[in-house]
Amino acid sequence: MACSINWFVNRIWTYGHISHGGHVLTQWMRFLSANSLGFVLNRGAALILSFSLPFCEKNPVIPVAVGAIIGLAANFNLSDRLVFRADRAKSGKGV
Repeated sequence: MACSINWFVNRIWTYGHISHGGHVLTQWMRFLSANSLGFVLNRGAALILSFSLPFCEKNPVIPVAVGAIIGLAANFNLSDRLVFRADRAKSGKGV
């Protein structure tokens, strides 16, 4: 549910200036796929740090924060390049 709301807000607000060609469900599925990869990177980074560094094991907020930053960057870049890319190319804004 949260991912779907996130997609809708991105479609309206962040990428509202872009022509949204193509089927809405196709774009939504691309968004879910891209953000699933961001989720895996987020959790993976947090788990790797938690189990590989004693400092992170004792201070769990550090790996959680690092994972969140990695996930945020991955989700934004993947959404920008894969989900809304074709739409931007059609609108003449470049790739």
